[in-house]
Amino acid sequence: MSTTWTLARKQKFAKYLSSHVVLRLERHLAQMEELNASLANESKSSAGDKYETSREMINQQINQIAQQINVTRSIQNLLPKIDFGPKEFLEPGAIFKADGKYFCWSVSLGKVTFDGEALFCISSQSPFAQTCLNKKTGDEVGIGQNTFLVDWIV
Repeated sequence: MSTTWTLARKQKFAKYLSSHVVLRLERHLAQMEELNASLANESKSSAGDKYETSREMINQQINQIAQQINVTRSIQNLLPKIDFGPKEFLEPGAIFKADGKYFCWSVSLGKVTFDGEALFCISSQSPFAQTCLNKKTGDEVGIGQNTFLVDWIV
Protein backbone atom coordinates (compact mmCIF):
# COMPACT_ATOMS: atom_id res chain seq x y z
CA MET A 1 0.00 0.00 0.00
CA SER A 2 1.50 3.30 -1.05
CA THR A 3 -0.24 6.43 0.14
CA THR A 4 0.88 9.96 -0.60
CA TRP A 5 2.69 11.60 2.27
CA THR A 6 1.25 15.03 2.93
CA LEU A 7 2.05 17.39 5.77
CA ALA A 8 -1.30 16.49 7.39
CA ARG A 9 -0.46 12.77 7.22
CA LYS A 10 2.98 13.50 8.64
CA GLN A 11 1.40 15.32 11.60
CA LYS A 12 -0.92 12.34 12.14
CA PHE A 13 2.11 10.05 12.11
CA ALA A 14 3.88 12.23 14.71
CA LYS A 15 0.88 11.78 17.04
CA TYR A 16 0.88 8.07 16.31
CA LEU A 17 4.57 7.88 17.28
CA SER A 18 3.80 9.47 20.63
CA SER A 19 1.07 6.94 21.37
CA HIS A 20 3.33 4.12 20.12
CA VAL A 21 5.99 5.17 22.65
CA VAL A 22 3.43 5.38 25.47
CA LEU A 23 2.27 1.83 24.69
CA ARG A 24 5.87 0.61 24.63
CA LEU A 25 6.49 2.19 28.04
CA GLU A 26 3.30 0.61 29.45
CA ARG A 27 4.44 -2.82 28.19
CA HIS A 28 7.83 -2.40 29.85
CA LEU A 29 6.26 -1.28 33.13
CA ALA A 30 3.90 -4.29 33.08
CA GLN A 31 6.88 -6.59 32.46
CA MET A 32 8.67 -4.99 35.41
CA GLU A 33 5.66 -5.61 37.67
CA GLU A 34 5.53 -9.25 36.60
CA LEU A 35 9.23 -9.74 37.24
CA ASN A 36 9.05 -8.07 40.66
CA ALA A 37 6.11 -10.33 41.55
CA SER A 38 8.08 -13.38 40.39
CA LEU A 39 11.02 -12.29 42.50
CA ALA A 40 8.81 -11.80 45.55
CA ASN A 41 7.16 -15.20 45.05
CA GLU A 42 10.41 -17.03 44.53
CA SER A 43 10.55 -19.44 47.44
CA LYS A 44 13.80 -20.70 48.84
CA SER A 45 14.13 -24.36 48.00
CA SER A 46 16.33 -26.92 49.62
CA ALA A 47 18.66 -26.55 46.65
CA GLY A 48 20.15 -23.17 47.52
CA ASP A 49 22.08 -22.84 44.27
CA LYS A 50 18.91 -23.33 42.21
CA TYR A 51 17.18 -20.62 44.24
CA GLU A 52 20.08 -18.18 43.85
CA THR A 53 20.40 -18.90 40.12
CA SER A 54 16.68 -18.32 39.58
CA ARG A 55 16.76 -15.06 41.57
CA GLU A 56 19.84 -13.89 39.65
CA MET A 57 18.16 -14.59 36.30
CA ILE A 58 15.11 -12.59 37.39
CA ASN A 59 17.36 -9.76 38.59
CA GLN A 60 19.13 -9.70 35.22
CA GLN A 61 15.77 -9.47 33.46
CA ILE A 62 14.73 -6.66 35.83
CA ASN A 63 17.94 -4.77 34.97
CA GLN A 64 17.30 -5.21 31.22
CA ILE A 65 13.71 -3.97 31.53
CA ALA A 66 14.87 -1.04 33.68
CA GLN A 67 17.26 -0.03 30.88
CA GLN A 68 14.47 -0.31 28.31
CA ILE A 69 12.21 1.83 30.53
CA ASN A 70 14.93 4.49 30.77
CA VAL A 71 15.49 4.52 27.01
CA THR A 72 11.75 4.67 26.31
CA ARG A 73 11.30 7.54 28.77
CA SER A 74 14.17 9.40 27.06
CA ILE A 75 12.46 8.88 23.69
CA GLN A 76 9.17 10.02 25.21
CA ASN A 77 10.84 13.24 26.42
CA LEU A 78 12.63 13.88 23.11
CA LEU A 79 9.73 13.27 20.73
CA PRO A 80 7.73 16.47 21.56
CA LYS A 81 10.86 18.56 20.89
CA ILE A 82 11.07 17.43 17.25
CA ASP A 83 9.60 19.80 14.68
CA PHE A 84 7.47 17.74 12.28
CA GLY A 85 6.74 20.77 10.11
CA PRO A 86 7.49 20.95 6.37
CA LYS A 87 11.07 20.14 5.36
CA GLU A 88 13.04 20.88 2.20
CA PHE A 89 16.20 19.20 3.46
CA LEU A 90 16.81 16.08 5.50
CA GLU A 91 16.89 16.92 9.18
CA PRO A 92 15.10 15.78 12.34
CA GLY A 93 11.35 15.77 11.72
CA ALA A 94 11.66 14.82 8.04
CA ILE A 95 9.85 11.90 6.49
CA PHE A 96 11.49 10.79 3.27
CA LYS A 97 11.58 8.01 0.74
CA ALA A 98 14.80 6.47 -0.56
CA ASP A 99 15.40 3.15 -2.26
CA GLY A 100 11.69 2.34 -2.05
CA LYS A 101 11.73 2.62 1.76
CA TYR A 102 10.17 5.23 4.01
CA PHE A 103 12.19 6.85 6.77
CA CYS A 104 11.23 9.13 9.63
CA TRP A 105 14.09 11.10 11.14
CA SER A 106 12.91 11.32 14.72
CA VAL A 107 13.88 8.84 17.42
CA SER A 108 15.33 5.37 17.28
CA LEU A 109 12.32 3.06 17.16
CA GLY A 110 13.26 0.85 14.24
CA LYS A 111 10.47 -0.32 11.95
CA VAL A 112 7.05 1.19 12.73
CA THR A 113 3.91 0.33 10.75
CA PHE A 114 1.47 3.17 10.12
CA ASP A 115 -1.59 2.95 7.86
CA GLY A 116 -0.25 -0.30 6.45
CA GLU A 117 3.15 1.16 5.54
CA ALA A 118 6.47 0.46 7.21
CA LEU A 119 8.64 3.42 8.17
CA PHE A 120 12.08 3.15 9.67
CA CYS A 121 12.41 5.62 12.54
CA ILE A 122 16.01 6.75 12.85
CA SER A 123 17.68 9.05 15.36
CA SER A 124 20.27 11.74 14.74
CA GLN A 125 22.87 9.50 16.40
CA SER A 126 22.56 6.78 13.78
CA PRO A 127 25.38 6.61 11.22
CA PHE A 128 22.77 6.58 8.44
CA ALA A 129 21.14 9.80 9.68
CA GLN A 130 24.53 11.46 9.85
CA THR A 131 24.98 10.85 6.11
CA CYS A 132 21.56 12.41 5.48
CA LEU A 133 22.00 15.78 7.17
CA ASN A 134 21.04 18.68 4.89
CA LYS A 135 20.58 16.44 1.83
CA LYS A 136 17.74 17.27 -0.56
CA THR A 137 15.60 15.38 -3.06
CA GLY A 138 17.86 13.74 -5.65
CA ASP A 139 20.90 13.63 -3.35
CA GLU A 140 22.62 10.37 -2.44
CA VAL A 141 22.49 9.06 1.13
CA GLY A 142 23.78 5.91 2.79
CA ILE A 143 26.88 4.23 4.09
CA GLY A 144 29.67 2.69 2.03
CA GLN A 145 28.29 0.90 -1.01
CA ASN A 146 24.77 0.97 0.42
CA THR A 147 23.81 4.34 -1.02
CA PHE A 148 20.64 5.46 -2.71
CA LEU A 149 18.87 8.57 -3.94
CA VAL A 150 16.36 10.54 -1.92
CA ASP A 151 13.05 10.38 -3.85
CA TRP A 152 11.15 12.99 -1.83
CA ILE A 153 11.01 14.77 1.54
CA VAL A 154 8.03 15.93 3.59
